[in-house]
Amino acid sequence: MSEKEVVEKKVVSRNLAIIVIVILSAGLIVEIANYTSITYIANLGMYTDWLYSPNVIVLANSYTDWTFSASYAGYVSVYVKTRNISAMAFTDVATPIEANAYVRVIYSAYGVQYDNRVNVGTEGTAVFPILPCSNIEIRVGNTNSYGLNFSATVTITYHY
Repeated sequence: MSEKEVVEKKVVSRNLAIIVIVILSAGLIVEIANYTSITYIANLGMYTDWLYSPNVIVLANSYTDWTFSASYAGYVSVYVKTRNISAMAFTDVATPIEANAYVRVIYSAYGVQYDNRVNVGTEGTAVFPILPCSNIEIRVGNTNSYGLNFSATVTITYHY
């Protein structure tokens, strides 16, 4: 083998080694990023805002609902802040009435039938555990009667 052929083989071998190192390094970086993401999920360090609505109208003895999907186990927090409502009782004077709001979460996953309700009154946050599923129903309801509707700001956040 000539000296020129030996030098060319070394250059080709060195270039091939550099390419292999770059590919392996890129793979390692992807795996580290994937591991970091999994660590955040395992520690409930990720969240997604499912809903922010500043003007949800909830009729008396009724509820407003939304349906969401969750890919990971975690929890959902639902913040509700109602605005004062007024009712015309038997007089012409509007009487302020406090809203009686509640949050209810309903879903079925892995043989678990989940249905839980938390009263939040005029303002509060309710927190519920979530399993991965595609039909998580979240309701904000009004226990007032006699046409005492209210308006509310509702924020729903999924933590996983």
